[in-house]
Order: sequence, then structure tokens, then C-alpha cells
Amino acid sequence: MTGLSDYLLRFVVSDLEDYERFVRKRLHPIGAISSIDTSFVYGVVKRTHVFPDVSG
Repeated sequence: MTGLSDYLLRFVVSDLEDYERFVRKRLHPIGAISSIDTSFVYGVVKRTHVFPDVSG
């Protein structure tokens, strides 16, 4: 990804509700964060083992 971002966070959540809960409870309270831009991946281009398999 390119652009004007200061930080790029990648994390794994079980569903969109879990993502929303993380953003609202963990990121929004941080006063130094002025904006949050979100991108989602809906497909697999290359399967790697960078993140743990949480599918069950």
C-alpha cells in the first residue's frame, strides 16, 4: 500500500463485528489518531503462513 499513512496495521479478526469492536474500543480512544482509513481483502492471491489460521 502507498499513500500518506503514518502507520499500517494488519490484524486478523473473525468477522466485521469483531473488526468494528476493535476499532471502536481500542483505536478510537487514542487521542493522537486523527483518522482511520480501512481496506479489506476479500480474496486470496497468495497463501502464506504470516498470520495464524483461525478458521477452526
